[in-house]
Amino acid sequence: MYHPLALLGLLPTIVLRPVMVQQSSVDTPAPQHACLVSTGGKPATDSIAGRCGQFKVRRDSVTWGGRASTRAVVWVPVGIRGPLPTLIFSPGFGQAPGQYALLLESWARQGYVVVGIAHPVFADPNAVELYDAALVIARHLSSAIDHILRERERGSGPLAQVDARRIGVVGHSVGGAAAAQVCAWDARVRAGMDLDGTLFGPVLHTGMRQPFFLLRQRFEIGVGDHPRFLEHNDQANLHEDSVFAHTDTMYWLTVVGLEHMAFTDAANRPPGSDSARIAAGLQLGAERTREITTRYVVDFFDTYLSGGPRPASLGQSPFPGTMLRHKP
Repeated sequence: MYHPLALLGLLPTIVLRPVMVQQSSVDTPAPQHACLVSTGGKPATDSIAGRCGQFKVRRDSVTWGGRASTRAVVWVPVGIRGPLPTLIFSPGFGQAPGQYALLLESWARQGYVVVGIAHPVFADPNAVELYDAALVIARHLSSAIDHILRERERGSGPLAQVDARRIGVVGHSVGGAAAAQVCAWDARVRAGMDLDGTLFGPVLHTGMRQPFFLLRQRFEIGVGDHPRFLEHNDQANLHEDSVFAHTDTMYWLTVVGLEHMAFTDAANRPPGSDSARIAAGLQLGAERTREITTRYVVDFFDTYLSGGPRPASLGQSPFPGTMLRHKP
């Protein structure tokens, strides 16, 4: 058996160098829009208070690594005291954090430190199965958390406001599968979320102790289809059903018309061939996808990272064309 990190051409143990920080942009102004969260009855000086989407955001980039360096993009809200709840983001296969800038910045505007991890490139991407990739990326995420927490102890730089007690992981596509697996492996993670990623790995059989949120497009089972549970190939959401059964606290939001790549900045293209499908309600536009995603990121992680009251949206979705399952 090969070690999973061999897929990246890496040694199993990654040697880390001191962090290098590059200021990639100055503070960006905050848009004017409605408040998404409540303060949960906590005083206005608390880090979760006053998050009405009005914070400016500073974007930085940091790099560390041994034989294979890791680059991360960090979005930090300006004008709010730390430590702050922190979301570590894992992009989809072959994607980079900067390709999700609109989405990740919207989370930072709500008072979160957001750290997007650029995973090392696979030696031969065409030869990698998603099952293997999810496990490799999960290990890399856990290694990234090691470094983020070490860097936080320095007390300066873009990672200084990370709250080690309030870490959540979010991933898109295979990054979402990795987010689920790192929850099962790493107790430092308090909650996780998967954005339209098929789940793979040992987590299918163990579930996780942390609360988990799955946001996923709707799949139809064809007439006469007889899906089977296959370890490396998900059929009819059987993988997700298994994780749901094995996890004590889990939410599963099914979204009609969700496009798999609608979370990326590239989906914010001018209206074109998709306009008629969006107008007819057959496809969800990028802006609406970002609205639903950010609402649930804030509501879910406010509840399970910051101890806020459980909002009504975690009992029943307020968005047409969606269906929410949850336990308990």
